[in-house]
Amino acid sequence: MGIIVVNFKAYRESVGRNAVELAKKICSRRFDGVHISAAVQPSDISGVSMIMPVLAQHVDAADFGAFTGHFIPEAAKESGAEGVVINHSEMPLDLKTIEKTIARSKSCGLKTLVCAATPEMVSAVSFFNPDIISIEPPALIGTGKASSQFMPGIISGAVKGSRGIPLICGAGIAAADDVRKAVELGCAGIMLSSAVVKSEKPEEKIKELAEGLSGK
Repeated sequence: MGIIVVNFKAYRESVGRNAVELAKKICSRRFDGVHISAAVQPSDISGVSMIMPVLAQHVDAADFGAFTGHFIPEAAKESGAEGVVINHSEMPLDLKTIEKTIARSKSCGLKTLVCAATPEMVSAVSFFNPDIISIEPPALIGTGKASSQFMPGIISGAVKGSRGIPLICGAGIAAADDVRKAVELGCAGIMLSSAVVKSEKPEEKIKELAEGLSGK
């Protein structure tokens, strides 16, 4: 099963009511062999999860208790999330916190997607047994320069370091050729944001990317 994760981030186009409308466009058609999910703001989990599979953009490793402002895994699960994104470059964590957050999330039945900037980091987090790892060289995030095209050595090195855990490719992914190259390098899918969120026709962009993932 190929994987596409669309990170809604905190763009105007993908928050609140716009998040729901974007999800509807993304899911206007289905693609055989491709699992598409959205990483959304905590306040949008409930609404978007009625339309498509949802990941929380971040959770804290705190437990129930006096933790004002923390977003605990149980809250994400109850809101409708099927999983969580951990250690995105815009919300970085140290290794100890990554390990604890993975364990806390798994304890309440959430899938875990851990982001890593380098093959070495991929190898390190693989020992915490997340469900998916995303390799995302920070220098290319949001540039439109795909890591699969511009840093293929980093991507192939990350695949080798993932110890068999499904690896997806992020940072600059924007077109079907970027996806095909990622698959060629050994990736199970992609993680991207602005190429879909800011597209005038996100439903067409998803179609293009899904076809690239399925080899069409």
